[in-house]
Amino acid sequence: MQDIEYIIAHLPENLDARFTGVEHKLAGIREVQVQHTKRFDALEVRIDAAEARLSAEIRDLRQLIEERLPKT
Repeated sequence: MQDIEYIIAHLPENLDARFTGVEHKLAGIREVQVQHTKRFDALEVRIDAAEARLSAEIRDLRQLIEERLPKT
């Protein structure tokens, strides 16, 4: 019976300790998530810029080909 009373008496402290650990881990996970989000955002910007450059090169190449093809 004393064991149960001890467990019940210390339950709030034990729960606080466990939730503190969970909150700490969750904060770490959120920090990593923010870092990954920033990296993905940076990659998306680079991909968009590369896509724009490639589109311009393709447009210029098509124009050059059309200029050099014989007119029929």
